[in-house]
Amino acid sequence: MWYNILSYVIISVSGLKPERFVNICARRNIKLWGIKRIDKDTIVMCVSSTDFRKRIRPVAFKARCKVRILEKKGLIIKLYRYRKRKVLAASFAVGIMLTMLLCSMLWSIRIEGATPIEEMRTRLVLSSMGIRPGVFMHNIDNSELADTLMDNQPGIAWVGVRKRGIVLEITLAKRQEYNDKGTVPDDVHCDVVAKKDAVVSKIVPEQGTALVTIDTTVTKGQKLIAGWVVQMDEEGKEHKRPVHARGIVKGIVWHSVEIPIETQHERIVATGKEKTLTTINFFGINIGLPGKKNPYDSYSSVTFEQYLTLPSGKEMPMGIVKTKIMETRKETVILSYEEALEATRLRAMELIDNMIPDDADILETFFEIRKTEEGVFLYMACECEENIGVEVAVGD
Repeated sequence: MWYNILSYVIISVSGLKPERFVNICARRNIKLWGIKRIDKDTIVMCVSSTDFRKRIRPVAFKARCKVRILEKKGLIIKLYRYRKRKVLAASFAVGIMLTMLLCSMLWSIRIEGATPIEEMRTRLVLSSMGIRPGVFMHNIDNSELADTLMDNQPGIAWVGVRKRGIVLEITLAKRQEYNDKGTVPDDVHCDVVAKKDAVVSKIVPEQGTALVTIDTTVTKGQKLIAGWVVQMDEEGKEHKRPVHARGIVKGIVWHSVEIPIETQHERIVATGKEKTLTTINFFGINIGLPGKKNPYDSYSSVTFEQYLTLPSGKEMPMGIVKTKIMETRKETVILSYEEALEATRLRAMELIDNMIPDDADILETFFEIRKTEEGVFLYMACECEENIGVEVAVGD
């Protein structure tokens, strides 16, 4: 194949013993191929142009054979024939440069080991970093990209980034975590610790040793049930045997928010006017169509990208980008004090509700209006009884 790209010649060797010519070439490491015997005194074969010019004549003289060129082959030979056709040569050079340019660009992004939500989050991070089909591969820093994805992917223990030709491969490995209900394997030595600050209201150790009592104030991470039990040996000495700690631990937890009561606020509303702009994306470069401009000063937009897809399902870095632009304006809304108070109360209840676990029992809720130099605020607090214990493997 290499000689097809460079050049070689097809020669005929004739003489009383043409096989001597082949043997001498073999001893002198001259590569021959495609050897065919035509008759008793003639053999046809291929040899590289370099060997033919520099090394074949002494061999032919020693073997007492006559060598004749039948045909010249190779890409260089063909290009030499068209050396006077400058337009063709320029087109060929442009084609080679364009091929090299396309091979240095990103064509496809492959994400492995991710759930649909994690894949969507990963693609959003890539888009925010400007990494999309059409960018140059050498502009992508694997280490920086892996660190950024780690920072934006909760629950991921490791991110692998690999460039393979025109494809960027990203592999996500999930972190092994134990949830709040305790999913530490039964054969693992673990403790029960507090997952938040609270006052213990109930503790029932099913296995292990309780370290706190009711009405004890505990902080997040404090050990509640130790993963060991005391046993007596035959000599009457106490020994601690490690176990998988488990049990029920509930505590009183307070959740609170403070929100300003505002009778006047601004909101952004749509005017109903909209326009769609279409651009052509060619290897990461957006080419706008003539006459298509954004006529609005204040607007919101939604972008839809549609790329050409190969039969194998891979996207090519060429497609159409449609951006739907909707005009917006600021609107000032003035509320009465009662309306503002009710709206603030609803916001506070929504925020508190997001803080309280589903299995918690609400014991007491109260509101308070606080007036300060900075304004009037609504303070809301909620007292709940929650499960505060979580199993944590010893050594984590």
